[in-house]
Amino acid sequence: MLCFADDRRKLELTLQTKEARGRTMKNVEIYTKSYCPYCKRAKELLHIKNVSFTEFDVTSDPVKEQEMRHRSGRHTVPQIFIDDEPIGGCSDLFDLDETGELDGKLGINSSGG
Repeated sequence: MLCFADDRRKLELTLQTKEARGRTMKNVEIYTKSYCPYCKRAKELLHIKNVSFTEFDVTSDPVKEQEMRHRSGRHTVPQIFIDDEPIGGCSDLFDLDETGELDGKLGINSSGG
């Protein structure tokens, strides 16, 4: 039950952040592990773009990790979803950014916000 309460709190914080910005934002979720440098890079890019996201740390959570595998079809972290669409991992996120597609998927303008 604690896991559900934590997830609910993360969702509430995400919704509050979206309302505070006064715009409709995409629901961004990222599955991570605490020791993963690619997870840190992906989160940093999202922070730079001023995008709020819900993070699921699967380091010690095999249930969430199995959920990630089921949703993405992949076994590596990070796994990133935008409005339930699987984006892939860190390199996929950066590739989308490089081609200019990421901002569109995130619902932000090309200046980052």
